[in-house]
Amino acid sequence: MLLILIGFLVGTLGTLIGVGGGFVLVPTLLFLYPSADPTWISSISIWVVALNATSGSIVYKRQGRVHLKAALAFVAASLPGSILGVWAEHWVDRRTFELIFGVAVILYALLLLFRAPPEVDDKLIHSQSDLRSEFFWKGCVISFFVGFVASFFGIGGGVIHVPLLSHLLGFPVHLATGTSHMILAATSWFTTIVRFIGGDLKISDPTLWQLGIPAVIGAQLGARLSTRVSGRWIMKLLAIALLSVGIRLLLLNVL
Repeated sequence: MLLILIGFLVGTLGTLIGVGGGFVLVPTLLFLYPSADPTWISSISIWVVALNATSGSIVYKRQGRVHLKAALAFVAASLPGSILGVWAEHWVDRRTFELIFGVAVILYALLLLFRAPPEVDDKLIHSQSDLRSEFFWKGCVISFFVGFVASFFGIGGGVIHVPLLSHLLGFPVHLATGTSHMILAATSWFTTIVRFIGGDLKISDPTLWQLGIPAVIGAQLGARLSTRVSGRWIMKLLAIALLSVGIRLLLLNVL
């Protein structure tokens, strides 16, 4: 029953701010299963993120909050980063990487907390607008980095993607949320399949379904609730999410 509730809450919150919910699920699973293999934890998380993001993206697309051309281009850029992240998880000095990344995430989260999202004319950038070449390439570089981080830590990546799309590419926050969720759905399914092939995930594991099915339902609620939350508050929630990720990484490696 506890896992079902966790899955529903992760799906609702993750879709509400367009991040998939891995930033909540990973530390929760680490607390519930302290002796579990970290690879299993991140694999379970990315599976739930895949289901969650797919469910939420369906609603966001119907609401006209997905820039489909940008999403497809950024998905293509994210996939090589996702492959590299899965590979690096087994070979990179994780402690050093987590310490550096944790500090960077905390600093970025503080910036988001005390800096208002940029004012953007929704008529200039919307779901059907053209994406200028410089934004295209900048977005592809961002997405490659996000793909790596997402698969390495099992957090999905939307928690980084949404504020970067907003601050660096000028996407309105709600459009960034929907577009990021669509990207997240594709990249997390790709990573999930890689993990199934590699044996990190097994379809018979009951945890997959106890968390995954409620997350799908929660995502439907979260996507509908997001229309009632302002872009400013979505960015504040993202900042809090980033802070939780950064602090957790530091605590795991300092204590």
